[in-house]
Amino acid sequence: MHDRRHFRWVHPVHECLKYTGSAPQNVIFIPGVVLNHHPDPKNRAAPTSRCWSWR
Repeated sequence: MHDRRHFRWVHPVHECLKYTGSAPQNVIFIPGVVLNHHPDPKNRAAPTSRCWSWR
């Protein structure tokens, strides 16, 4: 999870974020928090979601 500002996606399929803010980056870890990210099957504009269908 990240701020909507101060970060940009580095690769085309959004596997890596780069911090672009000027203040020191604040990173926190919360034990037990799990983020499950699934592609939206209704979004036809996301062809990269098909490349992960083998999982």
